[in-house]
Amino acid sequence: MQLELDPLRDAPKVWGTRKKIFRENSITIVSGMVRCIGEAMPRWTPSGSPGGIAPDAKWDQNVKNISACAPRQEMG
Repeated sequence: MQLELDPLRDAPKVWGTRKKIFRENSITIVSGMVRCIGEAMPRWTPSGSPGGIAPDAKWDQNVKNISACAPRQEMG
């Protein structure tokens, strides 16, 4: 499954037992995602593929959030 990493960053005490829960339930994390502040998900993009658009004004905070999640790559 894909795991949203923002809750792990924002509430580490709440999610502290995640490895044990995943292991006990045979859940394998294959990827992670981070929400971007101000992200808009259009139904269609000019290239014909879906994708998110994050405003430039939020870029610095989005980079901080993503960087804070990066050390948490090892989930299982």
